[in-house]
Amino acid sequence: MYGDYGLDLAQSKYDRQEPPEAKVVGTCAYCGRDIYAGEKTYRIDGDIYCTDCVIEEDAEESEYQNDEY
Repeated sequence: MYGDYGLDLAQSKYDRQEPPEAKVVGTCAYCGRDIYAGEKTYRIDGDIYCTDCVIEEDAEESEYQNDEY
């Protein structure tokens, strides 16, 4: 299309881009699910668990640090 200065083409290329994937920093000790950077996790006896596998009363909340893995 004339007069759009190539913006239509640029917009279509932008729309086709996939969102960036989060970095996997570990796995849940119970179910084996990937744990991503910044995700809420629980630590029990040195093992890391996802929020699907642990009830909050059973563990202290902790933020999984990238440098520990």
